[in-house]
Parts: sequence; structure tokens; C-alpha cells
Amino acid sequence: GASDQDALPPLEQVLLRPESITTLVATVADADADAAATLLPPLARILQCKNLNRILGQTSLVTHLLRKLTHPEAVVRKTSIELIQAMYERSEDPRAFISSFDLLAVLARLVESEESRLVQEQARVLLR
Repeated sequence: GASDQDALPPLEQVLLRPESITTLVATVADADADAAATLLPPLARILQCKNLNRILGQTSLVTHLLRKLTHPEAVVRKTSIELIQAMYERSEDPRAFISSFDLLAVLARLVESEESRLVQEQARVLLR
């Protein structure tokens, strides 16, 4: 609602602090299999903040999300791809973003071997 939007700018200012960025990245990195399912959806909301999205897209967060593509739950794998896609779409240099994380190979592998159709479809969307 409107109250969510009103809260974003001050929240984004806090989240843009270097210590906040470090904490966000570490939280995703340290999330175990159970925590990942509940942690990733709020991260999608955080990535709606353009400046935050771009900064996080230049951290090891992408690498940690790529590791989540082996998660046993399809919903976590799908959400991880969606988060990577959100960072790709807001990246200042999308080609560099894709090449620096070897995303084409990762996504092609998912399209080939992923058992979940939803995850496969999400990988196809990003491959386009």
C-alpha cells in the first residue's frame, strides 16, 4: 500500500550504508536450506530500490544466489533466478553483469537439467 512506499526512501538510506550492504550479503551467504525459503522473498522487495539493487549487484550476493540454484526446494531456486534477473535488469552494464558471473552457462545448464518446470521457465526468461 501507500504506507509501504512512504517507508522506502528512509529505509533505502539505511540499507545503502556499507555495513548494511555487508550484513545483507552475509545473511544470504549464511542462510541454510531452511532459512533460504523465508529470506529470499523479502530480498526481492529490497531489490525494488534501484540504487540498492545496483550496489548489491556488484557484490558477492550474486555468487551466493547462484549457489542457491542447487537448493533442494524448487521455490528457492526459482526465487534465486528472479533475484538475479532483478539485478541484471537494473545493472548499468548488463553484458558485463552476465559475463562476470558466467550466467549464460549457468542458465543454459538449468534449462537443460532442471527438473522443476517453473525453474526452467524462469531460467529461459532470463536467457532471453
